[in-house]
Amino acid sequence: MKIKLIDKKIPLPNCWKSCGVNKDAWDNLQEGKEIEVKQIADGIQGLVESKSFEPTAKKTKGDK
Repeated sequence: MKIKLIDKKIPLPNCWKSCGVNKDAWDNLQEGKEIEVKQIADGIQGLVESKSFEPTAKKTKGDK
């Protein structure tokens, strides 16, 4: 899933291994870039937003 840091002023904890990424990708996330992770560690759930689970809105037609 793709994640992006909500506020890049807040330093990330050192849990890049538990998210399934390498240190370079983790540094890119800290810089504000979007990265692909295998899972979101508990330590960063409130610090990132996930792009993979955005709900899709269904358009429905009203009765005429």
